[in-house]
Formats: sequence, structure tokens, C-alpha cells
Amino acid sequence: MATAFARICAVTLGILALPLQLSAAPAGPVRLTNEQDHNRVMQLLHITTLRRGPDGDPTSPRAANFDESKVDSNLRLPDPLLLRNGKRVTSAAAWWKSRRPEIVAAFNTEIYGRVPGNVPAVAWRIVTETHEQVGGVPATAKEITGHLDNSAYPAIDVNIQLTLVTPAKAGGPVPVMMELGLSAEALAALKKRFNNAPVFLIGTSRGSVSAAATAGTLGAGVSGVALTSTVYLAARSGPGLSGFDYSKVVAPVLIVHHVDDGCRYTPYSEARKLAEARRYPLITVKGGLPATSDACEAFSPHGYLGKEPETATAIVNWILKKPYRENID
Repeated sequence: MATAFARICAVTLGILALPLQLSAAPAGPVRLTNEQDHNRVMQLLHITTLRRGPDGDPTSPRAANFDESKVDSNLRLPDPLLLRNGKRVTSAAAWWKSRRPEIVAAFNTEIYGRVPGNVPAVAWRIVTETHEQVGGVPATAKEITGHLDNSAYPAIDVNIQLTLVTPAKAGGPVPVMMELGLSAEALAALKKRFNNAPVFLIGTSRGSVSAAATAGTLGAGVSGVALTSTVYLAARSGPGLSGFDYSKVVAPVLIVHHVDDGCRYTPYSEARKLAEARRYPLITVKGGLPATSDACEAFSPHGYLGKEPETATAIVNWILKKPYRENID
């Protein structure tokens, strides 16, 4: 139920490993602005210009196209059973030995990228282990830390914080859903780096569960949280926010929802009920473009299809404490 709208309101945190010139006494990490870091990476990759991508605004001349009738009729997708040398795949052995590696290589170079061959090893250790209830189900929660081998450059110390929650009575391996979170340490580092700037959390669909939980954990360290297209009802993937204690969130909360959200786990009625019960401000969105996807996916009212710019602008104005539209139609 992740939505394209989430891309408009997202902050991506990452670590970029770059080649470093080692010496007997390595200097400390270099502090760069976002623009300096961007330019440095461009130079390292020998990229002089970036191609402008499609706009999120459907009325823009450069809007992303989702209408198949507008696609070039002469466009032909590569034949999955035709080797790059023009020979056809005629056996399973040829598929596994030749064609499949070609397709994997194409994904590595054109879509996903390749993992460097010298990625530092990670040593994982369990810090704490507690027992709790998740949606009424007994669960075991483990706080785990992964330390990256920094022997090649001791000036940089990287530790990955991970919370692993599994059913307490699981007799074997269970599926695990990975979500990005924000620890108190990471929040403190962000504020230090950006001059104690306010931090707002924005979660869409299933991401709203993480945003609410993180806001409850970080307390006053968060300046506000916006919950959009929130999973209020329990689903197969988890309880959502059906049993969440909103009193744990001390920061201001904004509720954003489309009145015609047809996803069974994210009804507008629950958004309005929560806003009224907790006296949270509510932005109600109406209209937009006809749905072209499942009701719980991006290209529908669940993803504010056709109303993305107005909705994002209203959220930004709420963050900036400016007048914002409570009804978008």
C-alpha cells in the first residue's frame, strides 16, 4: 500500500561509501554541504548533467504518463528468449547459462546497481531482548546493533540500529518486513548537523504506522507528525494503528485522508473519528483523477491521484505554521 505520494513527502537517509586515500594517520571525516557532496559525487562518476525527470503534477507538460494509448506504438520490449548476439534460447541450459545472466546484468547496470565487491563486513549483536504484545499476539522484540568493519578507515564509525520483532511462539523462520526508522541517536545527529532544525515525520499508508510509532518513541525530539492514508484497521501484514496509544505522541499530529479512499484498511471514517476524538487537525481531500490501480495502491484516491501537489502543499504549510487548506477539492 505504499503510494507515489509518499515520494513527495520523504526524507531519505543513507551512507555513501566513497574511495578514500588512506595514510598512516587518517584525517577526520570531511564535512560537506548537500550541494558540495552532490557535486563531488557527480565528478567522481564523470557526470556533467542530469536528465530532468517527469513532473509529479499531472497538468505539467512534463507530467509522467500512465496512459498506455500514448505510448509509442513502435516500441518493442526485448525478447526474453533472445540472446544479445541474436541467437534464440532453445534449452533450459542456455537460459541458465547465457540468457538469465544477461538479464541480471541489465538490471544491475540499468536499474538496481551493483554492490561493490569490497563492502565492509557487519558484525551483529543482540543488545536487549524483551517480551511484549503486538495486536494481542505475544512477541519477542530484540534490539540489535550491526557494527561495520572500519579497520580500513577508523575515523568513521558506523553502527546500524535494528529492532527485530517476531512471534514469541514461532517454531521456525518467519517472514520479516523491513522498514526504515529513526533512532534517538540518529535524530540527535541530524539536529546537530542541521543546526538543530525541526524534524517532522510524514508517513503514508503503511508508512504511517512507522511514523506514529517513531513519534511515540522519540517524544519531544520530533516537532510534528503527519499521518496520511493511514492504515487504521488490522490487515494480514499487521495490526496497523488499530491498537496504537496516541497519548505516547507528544508532538502535534496532522491527519490527511481522501474521502473516497477505497482501501478496506484505510477508511476515511476512521481518519475523521480519530481527528475528532484527539482533536487533531484534519485535511480532507476530494476529487482527482480516476483510479487506475487497486484501491490500496498509488494510482487511486489512496495515493491522492491527481491531487498530489495540492495535498503536499497543504502539509508543507501546516509544517511551516502557515494557513493551509483543510478541504481540498
